[in-house]
Amino acid sequence: MNTMSEPRPIQMNFQQAIQMLQQERASFEALQERMEKYRLNLEETLIVQEALNTVQKLKEDKSVKISLGAGVYMDANLVTTDKVLITLGGAILKPASIPEALKGLENRQKEAEMEIAKISEEQRKHMANINSLTQVARSLGDKNRQ
Repeated sequence: MNTMSEPRPIQMNFQQAIQMLQQERASFEALQERMEKYRLNLEETLIVQEALNTVQKLKEDKSVKISLGAGVYMDANLVTTDKVLITLGGAILKPASIPEALKGLENRQKEAEMEIAKISEEQRKHMANINSLTQVARSLGDKNRQ
């Protein structure tokens, strides 16, 4: 005797389908926001890696333009081209060699890329659910109108 019953089709009304569709869309939008944060993080990481690789090739006392943000720059002379300061959180800074900093940035890049891939997969699943629920809602809406 089979103790497991056969799966029954899920029954839902139009309102339930719309509610589930709204929940899926909200989840998808939250994933989009997370994705954007990781993309910005990745972009910043790649820019800093490129800048550090350039700094390594420069000579000390070289005049460079430093971005202060919001399109504002200033001239500065490099005192050293082999050490940088890395933030540990808040206003705490730690000296590090450029290779150490690049290694940390490389790890950060890999983490961001992995998260982007995970989020992308989650988005695909939610989009499939959204498409299915849209069809169900349309079908139920058509039945209600008849």
